[in-house]
Amino acid sequence: DGDEALNPDLFHLDEDLDLEDYLTFDTNVNTTATRSNTVYIFLADGFEMIEALTPCDVLHRAGLDVRLVSTNGKKHVRSSHGIEVKADMALNDVDPDAMDLMILPGGMPGATNLYANDKLIKLLFRQARAQKPIAAICAAPFILGKCGLLKGKKATCYPGFEDDLLGATVLADG
Repeated sequence: DGDEALNPDLFHLDEDLDLEDYLTFDTNVNTTATRSNTVYIFLADGFEMIEALTPCDVLHRAGLDVRLVSTNGKKHVRSSHGIEVKADMALNDVDPDAMDLMILPGGMPGATNLYANDKLIKLLFRQARAQKPIAAICAAPFILGKCGLLKGKKATCYPGFEDDLLGATVLADG
């Protein structure tokens, strides 16, 4: 009925994590971030459009610097529905020090193509070591699981990928 409170146990945040360190906005400027707030959304052939472009749109509207990153070595990346999207940059051009948030959209075979990309996996480990946020959507959490980055965390995924969430407490609805 919409009156249920959100269960805080469903969300894992490190106790010492201060979201304001990542998302600080100057309210005197029209939706413009006060620091870089750079978000990289990594696209591989076969990505799910809504899982990549919706976060891109919402975060851009919030004033963040959002960049679509091609992981296939080309400027255009083909979605799981055959629609080509022009990326802002190539994987080789990513500045890991400037990356405040890393987003991995799902879709098949997009998520498996992301997992097969060694350079992306190295960036993923670097982001995790720096204790910076990583978002994995739908099928993509399996990448984090197979990399051992979900140990001791709660995670969810598209049905059928639960066994790949190695080390995580898997949360499921219904």
